[in-house]
Amino acid sequence: MAAAWQAVPIRQPPTPVRQAATFAMSEGPPLLFAVGGCHPDLIQCWDLISEQVMQQVPVRSSHSSSACPVAVDRLSAAQSDPRLLLSSCSDGVLRLFDLRTSLAPVASIHAGKGPLAGMVLEPCGRSGAVVTGTIQGQIHFMDLRMMADSDGGMNSAAAGGVNGPSSNSGIGEQLSCSIVRTVEAHSKGAMSVLVAHPTAPMLATGTTSQVVKVWTDAGDMVGAIRPGPGLQHKTCPVTCMAWHPYNLYLGAAGSDSVASVYIVDNVPSANAAAAGVSYAPTTVSSVGGGGGNAVLHSQGSIVSVAS
Repeated sequence: MAAAWQAVPIRQPPTPVRQAATFAMSEGPPLLFAVGGCHPDLIQCWDLISEQVMQQVPVRSSHSSSACPVAVDRLSAAQSDPRLLLSSCSDGVLRLFDLRTSLAPVASIHAGKGPLAGMVLEPCGRSGAVVTGTIQGQIHFMDLRMMADSDGGMNSAAAGGVNGPSSNSGIGEQLSCSIVRTVEAHSKGAMSVLVAHPTAPMLATGTTSQVVKVWTDAGDMVGAIRPGPGLQHKTCPVTCMAWHPYNLYLGAAGSDSVASVYIVDNVPSANAAAAGVSYAPTTVSSVGGGGGNAVLHSQGSIVSVAS
């Protein structure tokens, strides 16, 4: 172990955690964004070189001083600019922060009905894109550029955040104009994880019924792995997944503390049926307890961050 520290504040002596911690990492400069514990409404921005908090971002229901704190469920950092951070909040709103300008969100998008299973800002290296997955089994593809006004900036509805019931109609308009495609990924619902490859046009989803599916960044299915006799496949719900940063290797883990590694046989082209997904004959045990966040590094190691 090279280093370890408490990324989010917790109460001493230990008490039941209000909110499971969630994390997002940026490689250049190396930053770690963390939120949860006893302050699920305060995003901690860590400098991984100095191992110090360089910035704290409070998340509120609006820009007013009397706004109520909002718990953050998920985080995603942009690849093109490490200072762009997307948060999924308990009020069903995605808030986009530009940490170079101010602590207020520069855009707010309604995430749809129900909690999210996952979200990615700039999936597969696509600037201005957002992909979300719902626990009902849907994948939404969004384009933040459709929220820009004629001057090239965010429109007033996108930049104004959320201000209670009077803003509901504006948020609905943002949702309808920013979603470019919706895919019914899992007809039986129960989606638990959504991840995107950092460079290749690949997405992956997992469910509580042990199903893993791989998709193109356009929403076409590449392949699926389901539990069955004779297949060394996970027998517990999938709680976290991660792509290898350079290769088409997909790591999946669950509450049984076992990580499975899958290999996409070839990159999908115009004929997505030519691609496939196979199971790597190697599993890595004891990578963490009840899920959380995972990172599959280029050296082949799997790192799990407990929630």
